[in-house]
Amino acid sequence: MESSTGSTVSTITRDEKAKKVKKEIRVKKEICDQCGDKGWVKCLVLCAICQVAMRHRYCLDVLPKVGEQPFYVCDRCMEESDEELSDGTDEDSSAQSAPAPNNAANP
Repeated sequence: MESSTGSTVSTITRDEKAKKVKKEIRVKKEICDQCGDKGWVKCLVLCAICQVAMRHRYCLDVLPKVGEQPFYVCDRCMEESDEELSDGTDEDSSAQSAPAPNNAANP
């Protein structure tokens, strides 16, 4: 697209802008969400969903085995996915929460 001055104007999509912002945040941040320290930067693992939150391999709840690729989902993304799941399963949860019949009388 050309402007009235004859120069080319580039348009950036919303996704491209979001990726650029996430990258800038990641570069500036480089601090573990768990311990709050920079620590060993090479050990930082990005959240598998938002790709912004970081945690050291050694600060994860479950330590990965040697050579294993760590998997990390930050608290915010975990809460959002829990909310999405609960929104879609409210109808089915009432049937699942009914008490099971007591068959303890049959030996």
